[in-house]
Amino acid sequence: MAKNTVSRVDRNLARRLREARRETGLSVRSVAAKLPARVSVSHSTIASYENGTTVPPIDVLAALADVYQRTLTWFL
Repeated sequence: MAKNTVSRVDRNLARRLREARRETGLSVRSVAAKLPARVSVSHSTIASYENGTTVPPIDVLAALADVYQRTLTWFL
């Protein structure tokens, strides 16, 4: 896959993560607190996912989808 395509996917994922969190009315800290212990990440890591700095692993993305009450495919 070309680098610009990967960047576009990352930006779209970041936008979707931020949108889902805002629609649920949660802060990044409260999202971090709601994640199960097996995929625990810090609030700053969640913020980096939303900024497109890093991409969450699939298990973390699935846990975030549960917290936001969305399907996993909605983020992709």
